[in-house]
Amino acid sequence: MPDHDSEVVARAVGKRLVEHDALAKAYGIILEEIRPGYARLGMTVNDNMVGPHGVCRGVFTYALGDTACGFAANSWNVNTIAVGVDTFYLSTANLGERLTAEATETGSAGRNSIYDVKISNQKGDAVVVLRCQCRVLKGKIIEDQPALRDSGR
Repeated sequence: MPDHDSEVVARAVGKRLVEHDALAKAYGIILEEIRPGYARLGMTVNDNMVGPHGVCRGVFTYALGDTACGFAANSWNVNTIAVGVDTFYLSTANLGERLTAEATETGSAGRNSIYDVKISNQKGDAVVVLRCQCRVLKGKIIEDQPALRDSGR
């Protein structure tokens, strides 16, 4: 399948995921870009996300990274879930900061894949890094669109 068609399918998958992701809606997570094996999402740290120390709670940055991984892993139009995540908190995010999560596939074999996610602030400073292990399940996100990779089953 030509790259252009693959990107069209990935964008359609991204649109479907946005429509059905209640957590992303609740946290104000926005899909900025998606293509096969890659997704970039953004989120602004708001009052409800900061703890008593005035910095963003880790659960919110983790949710942003996990969501970015999910979008990138499912961009192939094959149902995929994270089965393991290593999370590294490098610095804090503050109220009002715009965070960007970029998820990129770094390897795959059969039903397994690895995604690295870097979450940065608006200055480009790394805040959190995640390494996600993903596994393909049965089925597709959009049944009438082609799967962009073999499900390994």
